[in-house]
Amino acid sequence: MLDLGELVLGHYHERKLSDPPAADTGVLVVGNKTDDAIRIVDLSTYAVEADVPLVDGDGLEVAGSMCNVIEGPGSTVYALFTATGVAGDDAGYAAQFDVATRQQVGGLVTFPRGTSQAGPCRAVWHEHDGEDYLFAVAADSTNDGNHRGFWYANVSALSSGDLDATVMGLADDQLFDRPLMNVEAWQGEVFIGTTTDDLPECGGDTCLYI
Repeated sequence: MLDLGELVLGHYHERKLSDPPAADTGVLVVGNKTDDAIRIVDLSTYAVEADVPLVDGDGLEVAGSMCNVIEGPGSTVYALFTATGVAGDDAGYAAQFDVATRQQVGGLVTFPRGTSQAGPCRAVWHEHDGEDYLFAVAADSTNDGNHRGFWYANVSALSSGDLDATVMGLADDQLFDRPLMNVEAWQGEVFIGTTTDDLPECGGDTCLYI
């Protein structure tokens, strides 16, 4: 063993460790995909406060599989469902849930099936001129994008009952017959991301459409 002798510290810096952060007092809202329910987690204890199933206009649990939860107006969120693998003309659904009251708001938004089997698993809520809208692009139950499908719906009257979204396809624009990745909205404009580079407007590049 090598003996280094006496070591002298030329500089010593003392630093106080940070105080433990204050415990959270809010709740975490997540989608319980196993039970297709909204799960409320108390952040002060990390205990599950409740699992709230979502229903259609007839009081039946939503068919399909929950695939995403997005922010809505005020204290609400929208739970998105894909109907991939379920027979019928619907690609998926959206239900609004009020976290403050722990209750579903109104009925369902139904997204009709277009050329894609994927559901509306990527979406954004946007308010414009006093009206509430949902915009969605197709994604599968793992929330992977790169599918064909775009929908929009005015959801201002959702509290009064079920609503149907509008699906857009090739007849509306070549963009909607291409794989889409995501959607965002800002100040009355909708931004749609696509991985395709074969649209004339793109000039061989990948485009972000507004």
